[in-house]
Amino acid sequence: MITVYLTLLIISPQDWWGPMLGLPVDYILYPIWFAVLLATGRSKYLLKFTRQDQLLAAFVTWLYISSFANYANGINGYYLYMYAKWFVLYKMVAASLPNLDRLRRTATVFGALGMVLVVQSIQHFNSASQTGWAGQSLGWIDPAAAAAGVPGRTQWVSIFDGPGVFCVVFTITLPFLLQYVSAPYGLMRRAGAALLLLPLGLAIYYTGSRGGFLATLAVLALHFLMRTRISTFHLAAVGGALTTVFLAAPAYMTSLYDANSSAQHRVDMWIQGLEMVRYYPMFGVGRGHFADYTGRLIAHNSVIEIAAELGLPGILLWTAVIYAAFKSLLLFVQSEPSDRDRVFAYALGISLAGYLVSAMFVTLEYETLYFLLGLAAAVGYQLAEPPRFTRRDAMVVASGVGAFFIGLRLFVAIYY
Repeated sequence: MITVYLTLLIISPQDWWGPMLGLPVDYILYPIWFAVLLATGRSKYLLKFTRQDQLLAAFVTWLYISSFANYANGINGYYLYMYAKWFVLYKMVAASLPNLDRLRRTATVFGALGMVLVVQSIQHFNSASQTGWAGQSLGWIDPAAAAAGVPGRTQWVSIFDGPGVFCVVFTITLPFLLQYVSAPYGLMRRAGAALLLLPLGLAIYYTGSRGGFLATLAVLALHFLMRTRISTFHLAAVGGALTTVFLAAPAYMTSLYDANSSAQHRVDMWIQGLEMVRYYPMFGVGRGHFADYTGRLIAHNSVIEIAAELGLPGILLWTAVIYAAFKSLLLFVQSEPSDRDRVFAYALGISLAGYLVSAMFVTLEYETLYFLLGLAAAVGYQLAEPPRFTRRDAMVVASGVGAFFIGLRLFVAIYY
């Protein structure tokens, strides 16, 4: 069922392919998925609540509380429905994966579907008609890129209908592919994975996404550091390599200023997000009302948007869920699993980290995040003792959120 779900999520035929166009796939898939869990005896895991599950349930509950506390702004039923659905998705993913072999196969399916869109992206960019498989056009382009002969930026459909969000598919795929380029895998598999990195990198470039470019650099750096012994030399080597790549990249993918003021508008929205947190620290302005407050755009940053719309309790719970996912992966690595399982846990953690880096430049509160969190929860289910969330963990989360907003204020002061 997860393969069917991922096909509907990534390829999304219901949004562009004639025979399936407009088909309400969720209302068909989810009941069948539940029936499969029931028939296989895995439905009991839907009622199993680890600390990570409880934190996510608390976050969704707070979203409802915040929405009703802001009833004067209007209750956005879309988000009330979507977060309930994403919580069910998260639980179903975790319940469907009884062991690491199934988890690795799921990641392989995700990577294979991502590579299908790599082919689509390359064909789309080089098409004479500049039209993709789903009939989509190329996205808007920075004047500097247009002057360099770039025809546009690739994009897809459904939740990936913009260059920035489309690049996320490739950012997530990259760590799952990188896990095969070194031990414990054999030479043939390593060579095959290395060859696939070339078109994947090209597809990332064709999206023209600044956030995607930075997320890719972060994924590559984390992969290298996780697969080697972290030392001063390795940190210096990674820093030097990233600096070289950053300086060699086209200016329109690295500049903090552009002719269309895209980057500047993002910073403007971040400032307004900080104002919302300042004036509405408890309940925020309500989920889905960021653009109503600004009168222009959304935050283009998941952390800022959640904090502004759900208040400080909302962003603390959201961060705690992600922290708990990383903690599950870390504890699993420390439990001395097989080499392949350990490498997979690294890949999943890096994939989630890459997603979060991308989420700093575009709002990415989509089901993709909750799918990855579901995979991390399934890894946590493999531990002999369920991960706990201690007072120290809560302090780390609170300190991290505080450091983020202090750093953001410093960046804004320097930027302007």
